[in-house]
Amino acid sequence: MPLLPRGVRRRPGGWSAGGILTYATADLLDEVAYLAAVLHWPLDTLLDLEHPDRAHFLAYAHRIVDEVEEEQ
Repeated sequence: MPLLPRGVRRRPGGWSAGGILTYATADLLDEVAYLAAVLHWPLDTLLDLEHPDRAHFLAYAHRIVDEVEEEQ
């Protein structure tokens, strides 16, 4: 690997750019569990959703639940 200036290799405070950012596992599981309960979709389908799609369906599921609660 070519030599990089020190400021590029190491950021102040130990933070470095790059790498893979992941979604918090607990949050992901909460969202998937909620979608599974409301929409009755299988786990593999829910886990395959990209984040924006999952967020869209999560908002949709919340609207469904809110409508049902208003009717009661």
